[in-house]
Amino acid sequence: MGKGRDIGTRLHRSVEDGSARKFSHQSLLGRMLDDLGGETSLQGPLRDLAMRPLFLQSLQQERVALRHSAAVSLSRELQDTYAPKILGELLDLLETALGVSLPRQEGPRVEGPRVEVGPVVAAGKPRVPTTAAGEPAGGAKVARPPRRMPLAARVGATAQALGPGLALAAAISLVIAWLGGELERLWLDRWTAAPVLVACLVGVQALSAGPLKRWRREAPLRLEWAGDPHQLHRWITSPWLHHRHGEALLNGLMLLVILGTSPLPLGQLLLRYCLTTLATTGLGVAFAFRRLTSGLWDGATGAVAALIALAGGLSLLQWRPMGFFLGPLELPAWVLFLIYGTLQLGWVLPRLDPEDRSTPPQRLLRSSWWWGTVLGLGWALLTQVGEWLGPLLTPGS
Repeated sequence: MGKGRDIGTRLHRSVEDGSARKFSHQSLLGRMLDDLGGETSLQGPLRDLAMRPLFLQSLQQERVALRHSAAVSLSRELQDTYAPKILGELLDLLETALGVSLPRQEGPRVEGPRVEVGPVVAAGKPRVPTTAAGEPAGGAKVARPPRRMPLAARVGATAQALGPGLALAAAISLVIAWLGGELERLWLDRWTAAPVLVACLVGVQALSAGPLKRWRREAPLRLEWAGDPHQLHRWITSPWLHHRHGEALLNGLMLLVILGTSPLPLGQLLLRYCLTTLATTGLGVAFAFRRLTSGLWDGATGAVAALIALAGGLSLLQWRPMGFFLGPLELPAWVLFLIYGTLQLGWVLPRLDPEDRSTPPQRLLRSSWWWGTVLGLGWALLTQVGEWLGPLLTPGS
């Protein structure tokens, strides 16, 4: 029995007694590395496997059919990544831990014949030996699992993992908006709201570069923490700090240029900022959750991208110039859109982590900038459609 089956056997006990529901990515990794012992060749693959959201979800899934579908999807991801010897150990681990049988790639096998672990059965009932293709050894056919996890199951698993963090951040957004309204009423009634927001962002960033460097590690939201109940606070802290100082200064400048003369009270501005950053972060995390093994979200990029795209979209749909003043310069919305988009692409497309195996399109689609741009353009379109339909829906027009 190889190391993969040894580790899978111990994990299967946790699945059966229900303790796997308390696993986080880090605790799962610690268990597997402890069981691995001194074998170094599997350390990297086990780290990768432990940080894949689909693996943790499959261990915590109670329904055998959904667990099996998730395991099949995960096995296909692994087949695109690892050499046959490492892949065989990982598939052994998955089969033993989840109590399922997985299809194997056709081709010569290094190991001798072995019996695969069949689906989970009641205690005392014998398991049916299966071939490497996942079929009964006697020749009878079995229904192959779907090539992809059902859409409803994917949506449900994503909502279950990300829902608590999103709900907590949305609730705290209301508290922040209330606090902003009270501060404006008591002390800041003579200030416009945008400079206050920018001063807050720049001040926090400055502190993170000096006496509170730890904040830059604690504030961002990473993919492996997005569904961890012990890391929900990162959904709240991520909009207020940037891991790049240059991006923080750029976003502060953009907020001043776009919102410098906005009549919005501070409470309303803070609420819109928090909810927009939450929406763009949530969409980016949801995309990455089913496809990637890494990702990081922080700062005001989603909100700034939405504001710029809204202005640019309205300018195009209404076919009239719309600009913002930067000192003596008047910047058209389309110029701001192109400049900001170019800078963001320079940050979004390169890999943050050498072990990140995502493609450039995937890194684009998981970014807050992309989803902010999509939401801003969508809001511009809805606004213009409302203006077009307004006269038609008004009685007597």
